[in-house]
Amino acid sequence: MMTMAREGQLNRWYLGAWGLLWLLAMHYYQPNGGGSGLSLAFNTTSWMALTLVLAVGAYQAAQRGDLRFNALLPVSTLCLLALCLPLLWSPAPWVGTALPRYLGLLTLLALLLCQQQMSLRPQQQRLFWRLVIAAGVIQTLFSLLQFLSPAWFPALMKSQRPVGIFQQTNLVATFIGATMAISYYRLQQETNLAWRRLSWLLILLGATAQWLIQSRTGVVGTTLALMGLSALLGWHRSKRLWTLLALGVVLGAALQALNEAPARDNLEQPGYRTTLYGLSAELIAEHPWQGMGIGQFQPAFMEKQAQHQAGGGDYPYWSTASSHPHNELLFWGVEGGLLPMAAILMFGLWVTYRVWRAGRLRHKALWLCLLPILLHTQTEYPLYQSAPHLALFAILVANMVPGRCRRMTLHGEGVLRLSAPIMVVLVWAFMLTNLHTTYVAGQYYATKQPHYLVEIVNPFGQTKNVNYLTAQALLRVGSPTALAQAEQLAHEEARLRPTTGSYALWQDSLWAQGKYDEAEQVRQRGHYLFLDQPKFLRVLTAPSTTSQSAARSLPASAAAPAH
Repeated sequence: MMTMAREGQLNRWYLGAWGLLWLLAMHYYQPNGGGSGLSLAFNTTSWMALTLVLAVGAYQAAQRGDLRFNALLPVSTLCLLALCLPLLWSPAPWVGTALPRYLGLLTLLALLLCQQQMSLRPQQQRLFWRLVIAAGVIQTLFSLLQFLSPAWFPALMKSQRPVGIFQQTNLVATFIGATMAISYYRLQQETNLAWRRLSWLLILLGATAQWLIQSRTGVVGTTLALMGLSALLGWHRSKRLWTLLALGVVLGAALQALNEAPARDNLEQPGYRTTLYGLSAELIAEHPWQGMGIGQFQPAFMEKQAQHQAGGGDYPYWSTASSHPHNELLFWGVEGGLLPMAAILMFGLWVTYRVWRAGRLRHKALWLCLLPILLHTQTEYPLYQSAPHLALFAILVANMVPGRCRRMTLHGEGVLRLSAPIMVVLVWAFMLTNLHTTYVAGQYYATKQPHYLVEIVNPFGQTKNVNYLTAQALLRVGSPTALAQAEQLAHEEARLRPTTGSYALWQDSLWAQGKYDEAEQVRQRGHYLFLDQPKFLRVLTAPSTTSQSAARSLPASAAAPAH
């Protein structure tokens, strides 16, 4: 009885941690300079909530004295090990830039395992999925409000297409799409009238939001998921579903017409993905076994594109530096070779085989609910951009794979019980200081006053942004020591992550120090990598001796390159 009471209490804590994520943490906004990962505040707060989820799962295992798992654990562990093997031959310092990615993958594995430690009662299971549906409703309403009153969100909205909290259209579209699919499947088990109405409301307004967001990935993924669920659950049951979807689309078209919002152009065009996919495939063909090295996609891709352009290549030119080929398989193929690609494919095929061969209806339904995010991983990189997407991916996979649960006796469970709160304290301290970094960076963006950056106590969550802003601030200071430090930072960023911003800062820091020949060499290299950037079009010539002082200060005062 005592054990059951403790387990029931931990179940409530577990649901509370997930509720913190889905109802509060993932919807938090703070002004920022863009980017992904911990550069966006909602990811920081989401990781704080997910730490509580992991802590409760670890404490539950320690409390019982055993670890529950099914066949998913060894298979996913083998897949992760295959992804880690390229680390052995990948060169420094580029390999260090991939540390956040591997921490995210380890957390994904931990969430898969954590979900299997909890024995939720049927009523608690219903609450668990209701929280996910509520998160979809919140983001749907947020997106509609952004479209109807974009003036309220000047920092979020770059166009009239809603972006939700995610600051990116495909992210919000696939999140809403996955929750729409989940809500339709859960309608088959939901008995509470209020929650049934909320689920139907999500389907109606979600279709409206999808029309306004105009994300091809979101629309295709959502449509495939709902069509699959209709076939699985019975087409005769889905009349209301497709009626509401049609009404939602009509409502979205009406709102678009009333607000005179332009439709998205070139929907039939693949855009820059032609270049990304084509050049990535060539890089894999050139280095099929070991890849280019973990963390080296960006410099390798920019170099490859420059070679193509110099040789009159036929791929459309993509002027913006990309840290990812917008396809998970190609990403690991370029950096790690064929082994990681094969591991991901085998894992996906194994999960699919298990679900459709031995799974019940609920396992197959959850597999279909994953389709919007799964498609998104092949057109962008949601699991590295958004912690809520990673969490949703994890719980769907953990719940979809059938199989008998096994137990492994834990030794030293006291250490695990003690480590859970320590993990929470350490992660929360890191994330809170990262939020402070985001705030300080926002103040610098607004005022351009270098003294704000001195207040940063945790530069590790946003290394790229902090390095860039620090180099820019040092360039503004203009002292010999500051300029030398700016050159070092800009050079390192251009080496690790070549962008127009890093090359422009490197060029300007050299020019301001009077290193005119080196500045011209950097400009030529920048022009080679970024052909259409105005910053690198004009040849730099050393000024006459009488005007050197004024000339040195000119690039520094004019430097504000995008990064």
